[in-house]
Amino acid sequence: MSFYNWIDATKYTMNCFLLFDRWALRYILTENQAWRPENGESYLTLMARALLPYPHVREFCRHKCPESIPFLDRIEALPLPHASREEMRRAETEILEMLETFVVYAYPQVMNNINYIRNWDAKYLHRLCDLNDKLVLDVGAGTGRLAFAAAKVARRVYASEPCDMLREYMRDRIRQENIPNMKVLDGEAANLPFEDNTFDAVLSGHVVGDDYDAEIAEMSRVCKSGGWIVCCNGDDEFKRTAPDEELVKRGFAWFVHDTAEGGRVYDYVKQVSKNEALFDRWADEYDNDVANTDGQHAYPFAGYQDTLAAIYDRVKSSGAQTVLDIGFGTGTLTTKLYAHGCTIYGQDFSESMRAIAQSHMPQAHLYSGDIAQGLHQALLQHRYDAIIATYSLHHLTDEQKVAFLRSLLPLLTPNGCIYIGDIAFENRTALEACRAEYSEEWDDEEYYFAYEELKKTFPQLSFTKTSFCAAVLTLKQF
Repeated sequence: MSFYNWIDATKYTMNCFLLFDRWALRYILTENQAWRPENGESYLTLMARALLPYPHVREFCRHKCPESIPFLDRIEALPLPHASREEMRRAETEILEMLETFVVYAYPQVMNNINYIRNWDAKYLHRLCDLNDKLVLDVGAGTGRLAFAAAKVARRVYASEPCDMLREYMRDRIRQENIPNMKVLDGEAANLPFEDNTFDAVLSGHVVGDDYDAEIAEMSRVCKSGGWIVCCNGDDEFKRTAPDEELVKRGFAWFVHDTAEGGRVYDYVKQVSKNEALFDRWADEYDNDVANTDGQHAYPFAGYQDTLAAIYDRVKSSGAQTVLDIGFGTGTLTTKLYAHGCTIYGQDFSESMRAIAQSHMPQAHLYSGDIAQGLHQALLQHRYDAIIATYSLHHLTDEQKVAFLRSLLPLLTPNGCIYIGDIAFENRTALEACRAEYSEEWDDEEYYFAYEELKKTFPQLSFTKTSFCAAVLTLKQF
């Protein structure tokens, strides 16, 4: 029985394997399949019965996909009892039902009429980001659902698709409809044939999910900083009850709508920041780099360990149970609070750092996203006994700091508190003196705290110095 009911398998034969690409045959013709027919017959035996009347298909597979030879040798050596024509046809039908997704890839006209494509409306793509006069890539383009919709407004669209039959279908349509701004190429989601920083928007639908990190990283690589990654799914009949948590954790915003097929679909979008990619590359060495600078008592991380220890002690002594960590990095501080029994929520700029921290805290609720664009919407649904931010807010301008801190105060429980550990100075004079002493190392793209200036906006703010260039700032409700 097929899962999606995209095809009537009785109308197809194993000859459709002659239309499959090498990567598809490689996936299908192994003995390590999760598929198991309801009657309990092994995949190996079922495939042997199905292919028995098709020696030309087996020979084609051997030449098209040499990796399949051990599997084919094994099924041809099986001591199968005599099978009737009806038994072989039953096996053939069962195999094709299992492989329905591959079958529709070989028949583009059939694919265009499956549930998530036939009644899809392009308005759901255009609400996600502005494609006007943009350079756009569609990853895993299929029959071109997204690519052709984008081509109506984009400057140029590239459709990347690993299936030859689908590529040729799109090329035929481009010629028939005289679409001058669209080009079709071979390519896989995790290995795209394009240079870094090429596209203003990278689209996909029903593609991301086999390996979230690898696929999103590759799409980010070819996208320009400030561009958009879009996951715009088709309109099927499945009634989803929540967005994809893996995409949400990786900083994707989501949109939801009810479909003409009677289902509910979530679409996703995320703006790419190449600064995030810089932090991702730094993630593995981050803790060592910080520790080395702290040990040398040098700007910018002199006092780092003392600062984190001071915040840990304050949060622990306050009895806080629910903690929000803004810019948790690899989880140096938060993992200690997690081990202490706190419920941890958090947001960090870097997806790689989020992944490292999540491995240390499997039950923590961690999300990726740029705090300059605000907190992730999932984090706004909770209230926190403690909100901590260590060495993360200096990426905000002074005006942004004020606005962000104001937005955090309502998220505190009645006795809650915000703890900030960062590069900070008691006043502007001390800040400028440090800038002069460390002029070669000073980062002009970071904005450090000057306590006396910020206290004018937040009179309840307190300041505890932990080194010549670091402090703990504590902020409570009035």
